[in-house]
Amino acid sequence: MRLIICLAFLWIVFPVFSQEQVVYGERKLNSPHKALHFDRNGFIYPDTLIPDTALLAQEAALLNYYKNYPSFSAVYLNQYKLISAKKDSVYFQLNDSLFKNTIQELQQAAKSYAAVQFNIHGFRKSFHNNGVDVPSTVEYELLRKDRARFGDTSILMVDIYWDATYGCCFGLDFKKNDSLFVLFEKAMAQAEMVSHPIAQLIDAFPEKSIHILAHSLGTRVAVQSLNRSTNNSSDIRVGLIAAAIPRSLIVEGYQQNTLKRNIRWMIYYNEKDFALLKKDNKIGLIGPGAYKHGVTTLGCNKNRDAKKLIIDLSQYSPRIQLQLINMNHIGKCHSLRCYTNGVDLNPIWEFFSLNE
Repeated sequence: MRLIICLAFLWIVFPVFSQEQVVYGERKLNSPHKALHFDRNGFIYPDTLIPDTALLAQEAALLNYYKNYPSFSAVYLNQYKLISAKKDSVYFQLNDSLFKNTIQELQQAAKSYAAVQFNIHGFRKSFHNNGVDVPSTVEYELLRKDRARFGDTSILMVDIYWDATYGCCFGLDFKKNDSLFVLFEKAMAQAEMVSHPIAQLIDAFPEKSIHILAHSLGTRVAVQSLNRSTNNSSDIRVGLIAAAIPRSLIVEGYQQNTLKRNIRWMIYYNEKDFALLKKDNKIGLIGPGAYKHGVTTLGCNKNRDAKKLIIDLSQYSPRIQLQLINMNHIGKCHSLRCYTNGVDLNPIWEFFSLNE
């Protein structure tokens, strides 16, 4: 019921513009890498190709697609012995069944690994190459290549794809920039939705070490997932890169006892990051700033937000482990690819090392 209410709120507050949504209907089903794909409402994609145009016509929502393409959904309803009805509840049951099956398959795949790592991309990431921006698929590949230099094969990496919206592009067109800031607020709400199934993933591996590497708005997905998780037995290590969140999101989690004490943190911040500062990417002077259209102060250490987090968390006993990594040397760049060139991610790979 709570999920249904959240969905209704999301549709009312954020009217849908299909070109802004990111869909994953046309993807490779035989990829050698483990990957999970979620729609704007946190529904898991089934293991069948769906035309992207059809999904966009259904507001990029699998729930709508299931309802309006009964011949498609009937196959899965029969598979899981669900009785079709006029009410939407049967499609929520279908999603639950699909996701439960996905978790079981992932648990089976993880049996020979000591740890599971979930990678979570950020805001405004296209899925297919559009000739303008670097898509999420390429950034994940860069991340894997960077990680491979360490040669650690004991960690199963799982790429999380979620609808973080897409719009082009930041620059000196300030009216266009403003529309992207509004789009960011929409993506924040969708981050909340996808955090529900990611929390279930975290809970599905109580006997494994769990690593979470999140970038930009993906850090909101990560932190909110951990807030919803009940896993207090795993060794959980979280790397947040260019975190598009305020430190309060973490602090309040500990104050409310929703964040568990078995979590260790590493946070990369860059005080020159134009996207987190919400300034233009040319002269860096014009824009609403880090406190408007969604607070993004942690990743750019605005008003010492990252360093204040150390002070906040040091008050707990036993002390919560947190490391900060200063990335000012990369300049204004916000993209994940700016971190996968050279040795910048070495600290996080060492942090994720099971020997650490």
